Amino acid sequence: MNWYYKKIINYFLAYLFIAPVTIFLPNRQLLFSIIFIISFFIFIYYKKKIEETFFIFLILNFVLLILQTSYFERFSFSSTSRLFMNILLPYFLMKSIGKNYLNYFIKVIYFFTIVSFIFYFPSLISDSIHSQIGKISPSLGTDSYLANQNFIIYTWEAKYNNLLRNSGNFTEPGYFASILSVALSFNLLREKNLFSKTNLVFIVGLLTTLSTAGYISLFYILTIHTIFVIKSAYKYFIIPVALFASFVTYQKLDFLQNKVNEQYTTQVEEGVEAGRFGSALLDIKDIKKYPFIGRGLTKSTRFDEVDYWVGDEAPRPILNSITDTILKFGIIGSLIYFFLLVRSINFYLKHNKFEKRGMLLILGTILIVSFSQPILLTPIFLSLMYYYDFKFENNVKTYNNYA
Repeated sequence: MNWYYKKIINYFLAYLFIAPVTIFLPNRQLLFSIIFIISFFIFIYYKKKIEETFFIFLILNFVLLILQTSYFERFSFSSTSRLFMNILLPYFLMKSIGKNYLNYFIKVIYFFTIVSFIFYFPSLISDSIHSQIGKISPSLGTDSYLANQNFIIYTWEAKYNNLLRNSGNFTEPGYFASILSVALSFNLLREKNLFSKTNLVFIVGLLTTLSTAGYISLFYILTIHTIFVIKSAYKYFIIPVALFASFVTYQKLDFLQNKVNEQYTTQVEEGVEAGRFGSALLDIKDIKKYPFIGRGLTKSTRFDEVDYWVGDEAPRPILNSITDTILKFGIIGSLIYFFLLVRSINFYLKHNKFEKRGMLLILGTILIVSFSQPILLTPIFLSLMYYYDFKFENNVKTYNNYA
């Protein structure tokens, strides 16, 4: 296949990692099925193989599915089908693109971040422009899920207290911030230059989300980079200044300290069952009830109140990905999941000749953003767990060139 066309296909496949969570056309389930079928046929066409990590994770899910289905006496064919399609899709995509798939993905996120600026900054300046952009999705009929906000390349947000948050083309600003944080951390490992064009775009993008978790992850990334990457003696002056600036920023911005304190008070101390803390506490209660087999691997076994739900119609929001993952897999199963994830990240660092301390950057960032978004079992994050399987490819050494 011509190298140029192969590259175009790779960008398309990299986009498919986020397509299910950035396209909200009617019949989204059908769209997801089409994406899955396309990825499957390309995987077969390239004659790719399924390796060790995938089989381990597949068996884990299959065993837990049987146990949870038997215990709760509930089964949904559509929910089960979606579970295994979710497991397979990222594997098909990453193996079809190759070991440098993350570089293609980073460039896709870079592109959509710039696109978001085209809509965001004019909207920030002019209420009239902001209002006109808000009419695009209803006019095109591209959003049957987010109240007519998304038009595939951008998600419109209403202003609140004269503040405007940037969602990119994702469901909401926090989700966009999570993806940006992970893209920034991986790209920072690769380029080592905080002020490269790509990294500056990611940083500005993060700042426009006004996301609490996004800002905390940015503080974390900058701190790790300053401590371990900057070689100049000036870093011993920069570090305390940066930490002090981060602390002041955290205190002064309403959506940081005030928001965290308010959520902690209402959700933990007052027991309001909503938000990040409330979601985590309710998950922990269920983990205590079902520590070994877990629950909720499929929608049919997630809640006692309902057998199934569509979209965001669950009895309560699922917002904390760490506790949600532990609940889904049980304690033993989640340990297997996190072992596979860490093993894959370690292989990624080793094979690309990045320093081992990169684990602090990557894993720390993932854990921070996972506390506020249910992302660990979404395509791009699952693909990180599968990365170890590139070890078994005969031509693994040929993938060192970046996209």
